Parts: sequence; structure tokens; C-alpha cells
Amino acid sequence: MSYHIRSPRLKMMPGSPRVLELAHDAPNVATRETTRPTEPLSPNVLLELIEVRRLFEPAIASLAATRVAEDYLTEIAALLEAMTAARDDAAAFGRLDIAFHRTVTFATGNDALARLFGGVPAQTALAWIPRGVLDEDTADTVVAEHAAIHAALASRDPVLAHAAALIHVSTAEKWLRRSLLTPPS
Repeated sequence: MSYHIRSPRLKMMPGSPRVLELAHDAPNVATRETTRPTEPLSPNVLLELIEVRRLFEPAIASLAATRVAEDYLTEIAALLEAMTAARDDAAAFGRLDIAFHRTVTFATGNDALARLFGGVPAQTALAWIPRGVLDEDTADTVVAEHAAIHAALASRDPVLAHAAALIHVSTAEKWLRRSLLTPPS
């Protein structure tokens, strides 16, 4: 079975125009536009989106592990490197985080899934980017969890990819619940 993916395949390096383009385009991956919500999402909606992520992201990572092409693994590795470099810039880090999730979704080879799910991680990330809340421990945790997802994809292990993604969403949910209790600075 052959899978056609409309997202561009490429060789990327951190800071390259393609990594920066992915990070810039990340907010609305379903339409590939860079529009942002005009009003902040309510805490209840954000928690519902995390629930959607908990249901879908592990399955997406698992599917991607069975289909991922080498160029997507290279792209994901470049995004991880760029995220490490952007740890002190919450906005850039957030855009790269969104691009990471977008790339994993595209790595499934399922355009319909990318369209249906693509904007969900972006919406939850857009909840914390404006808060500028990104300490070194949080950034290190996100990068480490993304690296675990990448390693599982690279080993073509769907069970490990599922587990790594579930751990990542669980961490994101805990962080979101804590941040919703703290007013923005």
C-alpha cells in the first residue's frame, strides 16, 4: 500500500529556512494558514482538547512508527535540535513544538488524519505561548519526551511510540492544569 503525503519532504537543519517555515506555519496545520484564535480558549475547552490529544496522539505515534519515512525522521530530529536551541524563547519553542506534532502526524501518511487532528496540539500550545511560561525544566522535559517519541519512531516500534506519546500528553495535561490555576503574568 502506498501513502501520498502532501506535506513537503525535505532535509532540514535547525535554523534552516524549512525549520523556520514549519515553525511559522504551525499554528493552524489543518488549513496551513497562520491564523490564530481571536479569543483565548476557556479552561474547559483546553482540558477537552487535552482529552482529545490523549485519545489520538498515542495512536498517531503508533501508526507513524509503522509508516515513517527517513526524511520525516530527519525532519523530526532537526526540530528537536531547534527546540533545544530555542529553550529560552517561549514563542519560538512553542512554534517548534507545534511543528513537531504536525510532522509526526504527517508521518502517518494519512492526510485525513492530519486534517482532522492537525490543529489540536496547536490550540493547546497557543494557550501557554502567550503566557511566556517556559522554564528550563519544562523545556528539557518536552525535548526529552519528544526525543523518546522520535527514538520509538526511528526504531519502528509502535508500542513504544504509543507509550512515549501517552507519557508526553500526560505531562502536558499536568502542566496545563497547573498553569490554568496560575494567572498569566
